[in-house]
Amino acid sequence: MTVDASFPETGDVAADFKTQILAATSTVFRPDTGPHYAALIGEAQQDPELARALWDRLISHLTSAATERIQSAKRRGQIRPELAPDLVIELLYGPAYYHWLIRQRTADADHISIIVDAALAGLAPPNTGS
Repeated sequence: MTVDASFPETGDVAADFKTQILAATSTVFRPDTGPHYAALIGEAQQDPELARALWDRLISHLTSAATERIQSAKRRGQIRPELAPDLVIELLYGPAYYHWLIRQRTADADHISIIVDAALAGLAPPNTGS
């Protein structure tokens, strides 16, 4: 399974994350791949070697691409500069995984849009009113 990790760079961080998260989850959570991926995630909780392989082969390139996009958004003042990229990734991607792994529902475009908008509202720098 290959997941496209590329991000659009439109200048609209919300639109870019919505597009990328929907593309990633549409690939990973498909009926033909999703059960296998879920099983790998479950097994990786007990097997550090499998966890490392899962990270190396399926997750790390997605995280790297997201980190680059987050750094770009920070430079543009769209995300608070003091926030660690890992935290931002957890806040943006975590709800879709929770929805899929725990609730056993695939997040559609509308659900992902709500997740991204809500997360980015909290991640945005405060309005200084200057």
